[in-house]
Amino acid sequence: PTVVKAGQPVTVALGQQFSLPAGEHDLAELVQQAATVLGRNILWPAAERASKNGSPSVALNNPVKLTPAAFEELLGNLLYAQGFVIVPLDPEKGFFEVIAMNGPRSREIMNRAPWRTPEEVLARPTQREYVLTTVRLKHINATVCNNALRPFFASTGAPQGGASLMIGSAGNQESLVLAGFTDQLCAAMRLIRECDQPPTQPPDPNMPGGQNAFAAMQAQIKALQEQVAELQKAIGAGKKEK
Repeated sequence: PTVVKAGQPVTVALGQQFSLPAGEHDLAELVQQAATVLGRNILWPAAERASKNGSPSVALNNPVKLTPAAFEELLGNLLYAQGFVIVPLDPEKGFFEVIAMNGPRSREIMNRAPWRTPEEVLARPTQREYVLTTVRLKHINATVCNNALRPFFASTGAPQGGASLMIGSAGNQESLVLAGFTDQLCAAMRLIRECDQPPTQPPDPNMPGGQNAFAAMQAQIKALQEQVAELQKAIGAGKKEK
């Protein structure tokens, strides 16, 4: 089908809601519009766009109304679908950069990942921002949880060989460290919280080598103490009879 280019350039202003008309939109122009709406400087070097034949674009079937926050999320998703991601360059000064996920600078995506709290991650489940976060566990062991979840998310990556979701322990038995795109982290964190529940059955004191090993050891010690006490009574009774 014929792609109809959008008409006149969209007029945007800092912090204001606006509309994108139906038709084809150049992603570089959308990046510039987002920079204006969000009050940022978003760089997209020509070398990073070289992986595509010409300037990447997207065709909208219908017009869409956007708040600045919604535009930020939409732009991240559109770039992600084309193999690009926005990363912080100097966020305190408002500088960001678009990097190709399969380009020579792809490692910078992970190296520049900002830290977000779990609440901040879960608040924007459709955001395509590569971030770091930590999850504190209450009932399950972090190492066991890490090993159990890793096969489910090991192959979860971005399109065109981009960064994947990574899960690791924080050096203790209570915390996990997660790195990935926000939507990936949301799925993993929801699964972790669903699994991090108290046991529904009482612990088995005879279970060897598990979390109840210490309780089983205490039971064995108590049984031995009772046996020793019985032997001592028997020995004392034998001496009296003599």
